[in-house]
Amino acid sequence: MEKRLLDRIDSPEDLKKLNPEELPILAQEIRGMIISTVASSGGHLASSLGAVELAIGLHYCLNAPNDVILS
Repeated sequence: MEKRLLDRIDSPEDLKKLNPEELPILAQEIRGMIISTVASSGGHLASSLGAVELAIGLHYCLNAPNDVILS
């Protein structure tokens, strides 16, 4: 069984090693983890689910933590 893409990500540098075609798969894996976590512990998930692609895009395009995302 192949490892999940999420299991291969430990830093923004690891994210940049993925092909652009793999990013939607990674987003799906992250959303699945969010849903699973909220289902077991409770809470709100809509804003978290909506921010997945945004977070992936920022870290894929920028050089965190060297590039300032918010100041």
